[in-house]
Amino acid sequence: MLSKRFSWFALCGLCALLAACAGTPQHAPSAKPVNTKPSAIGAAKPVVAPVASASAPAIPSNPNLKPYAEVIKDFTRLPGYLTVYKKDERYIIELKESDFAQPFFFTTQRSQGIGERGLWGSMMLESGVGSFVRYSDRIHWIERNTSFVAPNNAPLQRAVADGFSDSLRGAAAILSQPEPKTHAILVDLNALVLSDFSGTATLLQSIYRQPYQFDRNNTLIRQARAEKAETSFDIRAHYAAAALSIATPGLPIPPSVPATLPDPRSMFFGFTLSFSPLPDLMTPRAADARVGYFKTTQRNFDNDFSASNRQHLIHRWRLEKKDPAAELSIPKQPITFWLDRNIPANYREAVTHGILAWNPAFEAIGFKEAIAVKQQPDDAQWRSSERDYATVKWYLATDNAVAIGPSLVDHRSGEILDADVIITDFWTRGPRQQAVQDILPRTHAHDGEDCQYAVSAFAEMQQALDLRVARGEIAPDGPEAEAFVQDALAAVVTHEIGHALGLTHNFRASNAYTLTQLRDPAFVAKNGIATSVMDYVPYNTPAKGQRDTEYMQKRIGPYDYWAIEYGYKPLPADSETAALRDIAGRAAHNPSLAYGDDNDAGGGGLTAGIDPATGRFDLGDDPVAYFRQRLLLSHELWDALARRAPDGSISEAADTRSTVLRSLSALGSAASNAARNIGGVSVTRHTSPAQREAFSALPATTQRVTLAALSQGLFQPASFRIDPALLRRLAPNALDNNSAEQLPLAGLVLQLQTGVLDQLFSDRLSIRLLEAELSTAASTDRFRLAELHTGLRQDIWQELKSSNNIDLMRRNLQRAHLSRLSAIVLRANPGTPADARALARYEAHALQATLRAALQQGGRNIETQAHLQESLATLDEALRAPLLRTNP
Repeated sequence: MLSKRFSWFALCGLCALLAACAGTPQHAPSAKPVNTKPSAIGAAKPVVAPVASASAPAIPSNPNLKPYAEVIKDFTRLPGYLTVYKKDERYIIELKESDFAQPFFFTTQRSQGIGERGLWGSMMLESGVGSFVRYSDRIHWIERNTSFVAPNNAPLQRAVADGFSDSLRGAAAILSQPEPKTHAILVDLNALVLSDFSGTATLLQSIYRQPYQFDRNNTLIRQARAEKAETSFDIRAHYAAAALSIATPGLPIPPSVPATLPDPRSMFFGFTLSFSPLPDLMTPRAADARVGYFKTTQRNFDNDFSASNRQHLIHRWRLEKKDPAAELSIPKQPITFWLDRNIPANYREAVTHGILAWNPAFEAIGFKEAIAVKQQPDDAQWRSSERDYATVKWYLATDNAVAIGPSLVDHRSGEILDADVIITDFWTRGPRQQAVQDILPRTHAHDGEDCQYAVSAFAEMQQALDLRVARGEIAPDGPEAEAFVQDALAAVVTHEIGHALGLTHNFRASNAYTLTQLRDPAFVAKNGIATSVMDYVPYNTPAKGQRDTEYMQKRIGPYDYWAIEYGYKPLPADSETAALRDIAGRAAHNPSLAYGDDNDAGGGGLTAGIDPATGRFDLGDDPVAYFRQRLLLSHELWDALARRAPDGSISEAADTRSTVLRSLSALGSAASNAARNIGGVSVTRHTSPAQREAFSALPATTQRVTLAALSQGLFQPASFRIDPALLRRLAPNALDNNSAEQLPLAGLVLQLQTGVLDQLFSDRLSIRLLEAELSTAASTDRFRLAELHTGLRQDIWQELKSSNNIDLMRRNLQRAHLSRLSAIVLRANPGTPADARALARYEAHALQATLRAALQQGGRNIETQAHLQESLATLDEALRAPLLRTNP
């Protein structure tokens, strides 16, 4: 399918994810409601699925069809929720009268992948509410549309049925007359399910720009499993392209091919398709914008007096006390996660610890041992892809170190019915450096803004290890390093289990404490380094001379306790709405409960959110201070690497090269987060504008300090001085890398700098700085767009005030600034504010005059003189050229 109906972290990066890393598309139909009892959440009524009929009519006989017994002769019977008959690779499914009367739950998972580009095995794909509909000679498998409902209004139920469509997922011929006693019929199962129900052909075409198609002739059902609670099918699906496209000049995205296949024209995927009864309808719980849960969104047409017919139901497990009267009770059915037998034995303890880390939050609301962990036996007959087993499993891939925690949901109520956390084998690799060497180039190549927590978490872990090894604190293959990795793995699992429990990211959690507090061992021992494990929290690495505290977020935080209370605390039906409002309302007075999700954080860079307090891999409440600390850590690391004697290993040079690359990447990320202060707006989530301001521009002094910090740090060549002898030693791994080039330090630094320049020149930032004039008092000290542009020009071209030579990194930066200035003057985008264009022309004239004066001074080397002459010529041409005005 083109839309995935499961909850992600995101592909978290500790995620990946996917959250996003991650939202959940909605479905669902309506007709006759399953349950029309009033809901405890006010306007949000239970989602209902349509029912074919209360009691399906008897199935008529068709004399043109063979008798039931004759069709199944020589077939093996597999009794279960849906009984299946098997003979060789042919399968037949039995459908009774009752199977047409009730909707069912279906799920699909990718059990086998190709190990790259997100096409991994062990991936949940979707879930839905289905039903079987019979016509004269065929059966339709229908996916019911559960997104539009009117559960308590019969006329509007008819209108909903007329106004919105269900979807056809499969169709097959009826093979037999009704069985004389049970009146059951037989249906060709191969025809019903052997199709591209997952939408994989479209996905392959989108990823590779190749004409891949589903190959029905070479697709088969490998196995059927029929039990009372579930009938499932393992499908081996073939996808192929008769001929592959080649790159054509001028195409924005050239075609590519999978790198993991012996023949890129052909590939197999494994899918598990499961059918099971729908559970009794769980009482749904309304979502609140102040607490982060994945949600199902419906349009409920019952009440036309409501301002909006949209209702949002959080995703959560069914959790009920065995003894409702007890203050602390075990649940009737704990949330049980099974450890897949493919998890390496030496990592199972860390994984278990990461899962059970959530139990204290449930104890706080009256559940003892709400979450349980069990180990799948090596001889188990069931597979982790079955719906009845929530699992944590390992998987293999070549392109990403991710961990994700998706779940499958009953969209009528938001009840989570299954969850599978998967973790890459990169966490088990040794030495650790080689794992990151394998990951990072491919991750940066095409993952872009994917929400994948584990990718960055792995790199963060490795960077912290790099520095501790360089300081001589631990040995790279010693017990301390192994313990560090085990702790990091447990933290990743805790984050992903949070997603599997229904929680979304909270990217505001790492902003709660100051860097000073994070250097206080007593404070960190009590509070951790963030208020939630659902953030992307970087390692709390001390600078040289600072005290060690905890390096990572090892425990759930106050936000996590509060979020679990909102989603899972048992509440009386008649007071649930008020109680939930009171729980969520605590966020107004408790900074530890502040929340910001993926939308608030944005995609990073040009698409980052407007509030710098909500960001990925930031630490502390001052992004500028954190950027400066990252700069200190980078310098310490580079100096230590330059002094360190080679260890004689073959991989030493490549490992050191990767260490330098990681440090540059982390430094660029910190600079980008700090740059968000400029034009930054503090955002407060609330339900009533009368209570407090929703948007507040950051103080002008904060923005000025940020611009000065970027000028003194990111834009200065001294910030990236690496010992030349070290640079000459940084050879790539010749076996894994076809390039024999030296590390292009100047080019890498320019990438970091231009990333921030693009943020500062973006239309979005210009609009915010200009619009601030309307939302602040005239007497307010305001950081203006003109101040930003002038400050950038003066800082980046400061060498023009003297007769000094301009070195390579500064020349590169100046050209980057000039190209952006000229682009606005020459080719203004429709979205560029008119004032931004006017200021760009004003700054271009000012720079033009300064360049002319500088060229008259003389005394500079040839490279500098040529650079200045070319810059002036570029400006002259840009200012003389006509501007195509596309907006007033």
